[in-house]
Amino acid sequence: MKIKIAQLIVRRDIESNKEKILNEIAKVEKDEWIVFPEAILSGYYPAEEIYTKRLNWKLIQNYLDEIENFVKEKKCHCLLGSAILINNVWRNSVFTFSYLNNFVCHDKIQLSKLDKKHFVAGENLMNHNLNGINYGMLACRELIFPNQWLALKMAGSQIIFHLNNAIQPQDALWKHMLITRAIENSVFVVSVNNADSPQQLTSYVINPRGEILAETVKQKEQSLKVEIDLNQVIENLESREDY
Repeated sequence: MKIKIAQLIVRRDIESNKEKILNEIAKVEKDEWIVFPEAILSGYYPAEEIYTKRLNWKLIQNYLDEIENFVKEKKCHCLLGSAILINNVWRNSVFTFSYLNNFVCHDKIQLSKLDKKHFVAGENLMNHNLNGINYGMLACRELIFPNQWLALKMAGSQIIFHLNNAIQPQDALWKHMLITRAIENSVFVVSVNNADSPQQLTSYVINPRGEILAETVKQKEQSLKVEIDLNQVIENLESREDY
């Protein structure tokens, strides 16, 4: 399984964000997976009172369609985040687009106090299967809720994609939690963060033993590719002998 992590700066300008997404997708090969940060399309500014009020939902919809069509043209698989408007309420969501399946979505469940000013929390946590690969999707602060990771593991996830937007200096501690989530659940963890300043926590691909296979540079737009072996995943945690 080949994965490309695309650590980009999340901007306010939706069109600029969309163009950067398409530019990165253009470089992937058939059947590769590419992963972007949380809210890479819509931008993510929950500290601002008018954050979602200024968002153009019709434009976001059009760009999501454009991205999905390009993914199908490239015959790849893409995970990205965006604010979306469903039934007149905003949700902070993570999508998978693929040329093999219709898109699937995870609505962020664990919302911060700032998030709650703009978004309604998601309710469902699901394992997804794409081309024989079982995976889960989480967003940002859901990292600090280990029950969600275990639930995905027990549902069969071999790899958990964590789309992140944690750029404050204190968020650097989350690197240790990402390693812990990989080890305790024996899954691959792919976490992709916003590259904007003052970012100290970067983006990672971590194997089930907690080894970092790929790590980006701080505060720099950077893409890295890595090939992983899902046979390293221990399916039954009760039978593990590694600790």
